[in-house]
Amino acid sequence: MVRTLARRAAGAAALLAAVGLVPAASAFAWRPTGPGTVALPVDPDPVTTSVTAPGLSLDAVSNSVVATATVHYTGLAADLIVAWGDGARTRTSPPIASLPGRPVPTAGSVVFQHVFAEGFGFPFIAHVSIISPATGRELVGRDVGIIPRYRVTQHAIEFSPLNHCDSIAEAYTEWVIVRPSGVLPNKEWHVDRYTGAGGVEVVLPDFKPLPDSAVTLETTAAAAPKVGYRAYESDPLVSEFFDPQFVDLNPRLGSRSVTLTYNEKHGADCHIQIRTRLDVQLLTPGLISGPVASQ
Repeated sequence: MVRTLARRAAGAAALLAAVGLVPAASAFAWRPTGPGTVALPVDPDPVTTSVTAPGLSLDAVSNSVVATATVHYTGLAADLIVAWGDGARTRTSPPIASLPGRPVPTAGSVVFQHVFAEGFGFPFIAHVSIISPATGRELVGRDVGIIPRYRVTQHAIEFSPLNHCDSIAEAYTEWVIVRPSGVLPNKEWHVDRYTGAGGVEVVLPDFKPLPDSAVTLETTAAAAPKVGYRAYESDPLVSEFFDPQFVDLNPRLGSRSVTLTYNEKHGADCHIQIRTRLDVQLLTPGLISGPVASQ
């Protein structure tokens, strides 16, 4: 028992050190998979260690919050219970029947699946066990790392001046909005906005989307980036600059609307806003059917 507890504690410490404490900038190598999409390669089985019993073995892997347990057995079809470590259990169907939510053993093996609660995005260790229905005792067990992953979609950035930032003689203002390189590639938008001389003819704010500014990321909570946006008003004589601000893509913050207000860096008479919508989806890759956890 002491060795088992020590092994689980060591596995948990290693997982948390590898996932939760690595700076987001260096934790993962991001790669583009299509327009506006960035994907995260993830080890589908982050924790190893398998225990076997005579005539019975357990293979368990995880992908985001989906755990798949494959039980191999010899002899007649086994009547087994899989305990997932979170209070949920799944039991095989009887050999002559197929019951909803209970897999049917075939050809010496049976596959179970379970979807864990995300636990606010934090990685954790789940102890998956094969339980004897007759005795209630664990026959085989394995520790599996559960690392929730998410798809975070930042919809199009919408931009608007809040006031007329040029002289009263100029009806148009030239703007440059910049997304500096980092997790995402560098991108610039050059925008001429009619705000009316002195701001008389146009009611502000007047938000318009920036083309090709939407982006989708697949990420863990620990590796989720903050995407920076900065802007300046381009003028042949004196340009107006604004300090960068950030859209936080941390999935723990949930789906939400974001509005950033920028004030002129070296003055007080020019103000702009950008806004966007963020949608967060918990990923359940490889799930064959809905969550099953019944006997």
